[in-house]
Amino acid sequence: MNEAWAAWLGPTTPRCTRATVGAPLVRPELLVEVVVTAAIPPPVPVGRVATDGAAAAVGPYSQGVVVEGGLVYVSGCVGLRSPADGGGLVEGGVVAQTKQALANMSAVLAAAGCTVHDVVKTSIMVTDMGDFAAVNGVYSEVMGDAKPARACFGVAALPVGAVVEIECIAKQP
Repeated sequence: MNEAWAAWLGPTTPRCTRATVGAPLVRPELLVEVVVTAAIPPPVPVGRVATDGAAAAVGPYSQGVVVEGGLVYVSGCVGLRSPADGGGLVEGGVVAQTKQALANMSAVLAAAGCTVHDVVKTSIMVTDMGDFAAVNGVYSEVMGDAKPARACFGVAALPVGAVVEIECIAKQP
């Protein structure tokens, strides 16, 4: 049966997951082979996104990446000021850092030709889940009626002593 599947699928078809299962309730001698083929290729990066309007990356990564099909992946943004604004973590705790993180995210989105209304998914990391309501308040102000899918995680620590980090995925219009 494997040779028959190989001939039918051809040499360019991605690897399959298959299982042979018995179907004794239908007929005791009946065997059914189930095959699942996932032919979704991985996204192909087509460009990096960079802007002076947001804090510079604090490690060996891009502020954002655009992949084939117009998906924009924005790296985690913390409450650092842009180099033009003097850099450094903003003062004022979680509210100020959330505002700055979202401003940085918005600047990277703008450099990729997007706005918060193009965001399809955000992930938020906070060092204290007790800050959840404060982060939500600022997030609601900035995102307005844009309501992408979202996750929020409590984490032990974030880079540069930040208390909140926000990343997103958007689709170019």
